[in-house]
Amino acid sequence: MERKVTLQDEERERRLRLWGSIKRIEPDNVSASSLRDLGVYGGAQGIWVDKAKTGPLAADGSGVTVSLLHTGRHYPDDVSDDGLIYHYPRTSRPPARDAAEVEATKNAARLALPIFVILPGQTDPMRKTMVNVRARQQVFRFQVLAQYGAKCAVCSITHPSLVKAAHIRGKREKGSDDWRNGLPLCSTHHDAYDAQLFAIHPDTLSIVTGPDISPAAIGLGANVLAVKQKRPHRDALAWRFELTQSKWRTKLA
Repeated sequence: MERKVTLQDEERERRLRLWGSIKRIEPDNVSASSLRDLGVYGGAQGIWVDKAKTGPLAADGSGVTVSLLHTGRHYPDDVSDDGLIYHYPRTSRPPARDAAEVEATKNAARLALPIFVILPGQTDPMRKTMVNVRARQQVFRFQVLAQYGAKCAVCSITHPSLVKAAHIRGKREKGSDDWRNGLPLCSTHHDAYDAQLFAIHPDTLSIVTGPDISPAAIGLGANVLAVKQKRPHRDALAWRFELTQSKWRTKLA
C-alpha cells in the first residue's frame, strides 16, 4: 500500500531542494539577493514565513517559518553545536504580527520541518570564522540526521535535542563533513565514541567495546549499529576502527 504524500512531506522536500540549490552556489558565500530569489529569505525581518507557500500547512493560519536571520547583534540569540537558540524579539509592530511569527516558528517544530538560518557576514574576522565553523557544524548535523533520523545509533534515545552528529574521522585528522563520515549519537555515546570506549566494525557494523568494558557499563543498547538503508562510509569506519584497536592493544601491552 502506497504511503500518501502530505503537504508536510512536500514542504520538507521543497526545503531540501532549496538547500541543494544553496550548496551549488556555496553556502558560506551566498548573496542575500540569491536567497531572496530562491524564496529562502524575505529581507531584513528576523523571521521569514512565506505565507503564500506555507499558509495551508498550519491550521492556525500562521504558516510555517522558512528562515531565521541570526545577526548576533540585535537579539540575544546564539548558534551552538546543537541548534539555534532564538529569543523572540519584542518590537513596536502590532502584537498580532509578532505572535503570528512566533507561532509560525513553533509550527516548524511541530511539523518537524527544517528551518534555514541566515548568518550575515561579520566585520570581525574572528567572529566571522567562528560563525562559519558553527554554520558548517549545523549543516553537518542537519545532513546526518536527515539521512539517519534523530535517533542514537547505539541506544534508544530519540529526542532530537539529545542527538548529536559525531564525526567518524575527525576534522583534525582530515575527515570531511560528508554525512557518510558521521553518525547520530546521543551526548553520552558521542563522548564514549570520542574516548574510544567502543568501536564499530567497518564490515559487519558490530559494536565492540574496549578491554574490561561491558556494553551495559556505557549504556549500549545494541550489538550492531542501528542504521537501515543508509550506511556510513566504510573507509572512515575502518580508519577509526584500526585507530581504536591500536589504542586497546597498547593498553594491554
